[in-house]
Amino acid sequence: MSDLRTLYPDSRYNITSSVTNPYNVIYVYDSAGINSIYPTSTGKCCLWTVPTGATWAKFEVWGGGGPGGGSCCCQQPQQPGGAGSYARKTIRVVPGQQYTVCAAAPTCCYSACQAPAGYPSYACGNNSNTGITYPLCLCASGGWGGFSQCFTVAAGCYHCLTCVCGTTCGADLSICGTTGASHNSSCGYDGWTYTPDAPYLGGGMRTSADFCAFANAAGISMSGYASFPGGGGAGANTTGGNCYCGGPGAPGLVVITYK
Repeated sequence: MSDLRTLYPDSRYNITSSVTNPYNVIYVYDSAGINSIYPTSTGKCCLWTVPTGATWAKFEVWGGGGPGGGSCCCQQPQQPGGAGSYARKTIRVVPGQQYTVCAAAPTCCYSACQAPAGYPSYACGNNSNTGITYPLCLCASGGWGGFSQCFTVAAGCYHCLTCVCGTTCGADLSICGTTGASHNSSCGYDGWTYTPDAPYLGGGMRTSADFCAFANAAGISMSGYASFPGGGGAGANTTGGNCYCGGPGAPGLVVITYK
């Protein structure tokens, strides 16, 4: 019969373990998409082969953040980009098995008033090549896209936080992404957006991408970058002239912890 300590993959409950960290950790993400105003990166995928001696692995995936909506003429953000979802799965593994893992790309900036959703992250594999199957298909959706409208909320009013969950699949534990909220103004000078981080509901209050006083990229930069991993992008503000982009959503992340 197996010793209980060999079946429970957490050394905090093993009184004979060393004080040093016994785990091996792999991070998969597209660093080119972090803190980028106009990201052109396409995410990051790799094939992970279970190394000799490994008996279990924990996979964690964060979906990419949703972009903020753009603005034209007199539009302001009614909802900024939402946070990506989070999912986690721990499984037994056999050396030689392979898993495909993909971390979501960041979104582009969009000038359209309705931005699309962020990209998903996932980890999958059926591993029939080893003769012992420990299947995995774990995924976490991207964040909801933001949108803008023409002065539908008066200055000083708030767009309520809408707790709309994204989706996950194959998880032991998951936290769905949520949408953000915004405070509007007659111009962008005192507007701000709440852009949630993944996988938590927390995040920062940040100034809207203000195009009343700033031009295009300067406005996005002033609003702050989306929080990595999976943070939503701020929406754009303008009272006239050209159409401008909302802030891009941050890229996703995959973390593999094994022993």
